Amino acid sequence: MEQASLHIYKIARSIIVTMLLAFLIVYTALYVVLSVPAVQNKIRTTAEEELSKFLKTNVTIGKIEINPLSELALYDVRIPDQQGGKMVTVDKIGAGMSLPNLVFFQRFVFNYAELIGLDGRITKATPDSQMNIQFIIAVVLRKSSLSFDVLSEPVGSGKFDKNHIRLQNINSDIRIPDLRNDYFTFDIRRFAFSEHSGFHLNNLTALVHIDKRNITAKRLKIELPGTRIEPADISLHFNDLKTLGREIKQIPLSLKIEEAPITLSDFKAFVPELGKVTMPMFLTIDVNGTASRINLRRLNIHTDGEWLAVNTSASVTNPTDKRLISIDIPSIKMTTHTTDAASWLERGGMLKHNVADLLARMSFIAVDGSFTYHQEKAKYIGSIKTGLGQLNTNGVLTTGERKNFTGRLSSDNLHLASLLPDNKLLGNAAFDVNTNMDLSNGKPIGTVKGVVKYIDLKGYRYNDITADLTLK
Repeated sequence: MEQASLHIYKIARSIIVTMLLAFLIVYTALYVVLSVPAVQNKIRTTAEEELSKFLKTNVTIGKIEINPLSELALYDVRIPDQQGGKMVTVDKIGAGMSLPNLVFFQRFVFNYAELIGLDGRITKATPDSQMNIQFIIAVVLRKSSLSFDVLSEPVGSGKFDKNHIRLQNINSDIRIPDLRNDYFTFDIRRFAFSEHSGFHLNNLTALVHIDKRNITAKRLKIELPGTRIEPADISLHFNDLKTLGREIKQIPLSLKIEEAPITLSDFKAFVPELGKVTMPMFLTIDVNGTASRINLRRLNIHTDGEWLAVNTSASVTNPTDKRLISIDIPSIKMTTHTTDAASWLERGGMLKHNVADLLARMSFIAVDGSFTYHQEKAKYIGSIKTGLGQLNTNGVLTTGERKNFTGRLSSDNLHLASLLPDNKLLGNAAFDVNTNMDLSNGKPIGTVKGVVKYIDLKGYRYNDITADLTLK
């Protein structure tokens, strides 16, 4: 037993010694190679070529020194402007590296950095011309991460938490080709990240221009895993950039999007229930107005196969004032083929089989109505057509200090027989139900009055049945 243990010990010791010796040999060779002037000169010329190519100017580096144990240093670095004029010179750029992080974790960790003899000269030919450093202003990030935490707040779980934000895999390429007094251009060629809650921005691109009286966003594109939004060019026009904050409520706004595929499960980080809605829908929207009055000229939502379609238009006045807000929706039209809808909802786990079967038997649902909200009073008038017949409905909801609801639901002929398989119980029915409820105390108090004009039960028709219900 002792001999076996000793044998295992010798083998383990041999492996460890061999690994340490191999590491020492490789590292010594690396040290020797990187200390050779010819190798350092080759690294220097390669760095000059790549930096010159990237910055589109003639970058020169006098000397490079590499100490594999701790330090990288560049001497006599010169970056001229694109006309060859003097712009940036540095006597020495030095950085200290953490060797354990590089060897064991494959990460570059710099524990110090120094600039010695920096001489930067920023010039403009005229007050309105570009600066000579304009061509090197850009933000380029690859595989980066960023976090924000409010330390006093507990860490949530699952959904997006505004107090604890973790951005990972940040990739960006943002150029600023024009930067002058009150005149800016941002060329966002790529911006992408993942948030630890599960939200993924695959890419955002835009060309944004800001001057004294205008802000424009062109070629705007937002891409999520199942969503792609490309609105028409956006423009804001105002009197002066300095007074934009005071003018914003009266500045005309416009947004147009045509047939944009939207997948609601892309937003499950904010509303977890949306994770089950994986089928893309297509959005068309045309909206304009100001912050005090919004005109929704067109809103269309539909799915592949048109089993769901929504069409409406609306106007909203004082949208940020709960007391003065006014909403007018003159037409709401929604149609769905319930067989397809039920199948999809059941597959997504949102409906149980018996409920999905009941929905499918309706064949279709078509909603047609209008809605208004003014002075804390909401009104709806409309109809709901189905394969079983038509329902007529209207209602008034008062949302002020004294909450109240009055409404009516009626049908002249509803084919209840189609709802149940092998149905011998129900036939046709007609009814008229009215309600008036006070909701001020958190529970309904009022009356429900109903008249069943007729109903077929087990082959017999019963007429003129009245029923009143009082809630106290």
